[in-house]
Amino acid sequence: METNIVNFVGIDISKLTIDVTVIMHSNLKQQSYQKFENTKAGIIQLQKWLFNELALQKSETVFCMEHTGLYSKIPALQLTRNGNHVWMELALHIKRSIGLQRGANDKVSSARIAEYAFKNKDQIKIWQAPSESLLIIQELLALRDRLIGAKKSLIIPVNEHKDMKNTLVIKTIEKYSIKSIRQIEKNINEIDLQLDNIVSMYPEIKHPINLVTSVKGIGKITALNLLVYTNNFQQYTVGKQLACYCGVVPFVHQSGTSVNKRSRVSYMANKNLKRLLHLCALVAIRYNPELKQYYERKISEGKNKMSVINAVRNKLVLRIAAVIKRGTPFVDEFGF
Repeated sequence: METNIVNFVGIDISKLTIDVTVIMHSNLKQQSYQKFENTKAGIIQLQKWLFNELALQKSETVFCMEHTGLYSKIPALQLTRNGNHVWMELALHIKRSIGLQRGANDKVSSARIAEYAFKNKDQIKIWQAPSESLLIIQELLALRDRLIGAKKSLIIPVNEHKDMKNTLVIKTIEKYSIKSIRQIEKNINEIDLQLDNIVSMYPEIKHPINLVTSVKGIGKITALNLLVYTNNFQQYTVGKQLACYCGVVPFVHQSGTSVNKRSRVSYMANKNLKRLLHLCALVAIRYNPELKQYYERKISEGKNKMSVINAVRNKLVLRIAAVIKRGTPFVDEFGF
């Protein structure tokens, strides 16, 4: 938390432009607005406007923006590399903090983000830019996911026609689909090799990957995704925090005597990590004797199947956090 921050810059990001509102000297009535291109040149102009024309101090200024994936990458990286304080916040957090609003445009949205930063200045979380190696891994993983999606979109129609016994149609679409599927599989394998090369080249990545994959059930792709989403475990250092982020912690839904719903995980979690950990839990239940015994015991007690699987996911995440904190691989106390 930066206690000396007095200038709050709200940035609303779109593909081509960024709308910027700054609240100066901790005074809500002292605001200024400008619009810039969402390019490196535009970010340079933004900094000149703030620090030269408005004469603000870099050490007293924080840039707050929403996570918008690719579009937020240019301003976030450029500002961080130039020594600025950047605060990346979930759009839902900002929206809920504002309350009921009617109507909006880019200028208004940037002002609301600046006001959010001002009102929540005691909760500032300075964003740490990922390393170049992590950025490469992130893009390769994203491309790998897209290729897997493309492969599924080709396989599903073929299987559907097989179920319907459409022999003539099957021969026609298989002729073209199989070539594409084989090329996609080749590309996925090449990406996996490239990921292996990057991991072996960078000790700061290789060591945590070895730690995470020492937890039985966790594979390389899940470990790499965890590394990317947590910025090499800098953002989430506590097991319970990481578990909440991964969506494996059930929360109670109870109010008075009439509302007493079954505990559920939060929908605000990282859905990709949650999906990967679900697959890891299924593998662990099948091949890890300890977790297999745990799963079978809970099922025999009448527990809900998905609740038990989620408990296994939770155990895996807590083990991951433990090995990262300890800095040594997971040791199976049961000798399995």
